[in-house]
Amino acid sequence: MQSVLGKERLPYPDLITILVHLADEADDEFYVMRLKELQDRIYQHYAAYLREHEGRRPNKPRSTHTVIRRPEIQKFRDNWTLLGASDIVRIVPSGAEQD
Repeated sequence: MQSVLGKERLPYPDLITILVHLADEADDEFYVMRLKELQDRIYQHYAAYLREHEGRRPNKPRSTHTVIRRPEIQKFRDNWTLLGASDIVRIVPSGAEQD
């Protein structure tokens, strides 16, 4: 049985983290957040997952692997204001149609 005992102290909790979902054509998605916000999402997801499975991972009980899904971080999509940028320039590959 696994338990989530709490979050580890991060040496740089305010470190800005950018997760990138690579897509076809110029449809990549960027999720901009502080490291402590990412840690919170992972912690919440993993704790909920263990609760759903009575504290035991069904396939590999000793693993601590987890996944973060896009809906869980959606509010951070294109959060460029965290970097002090109000607008971001979208790069369009040459030969591609522009909006």
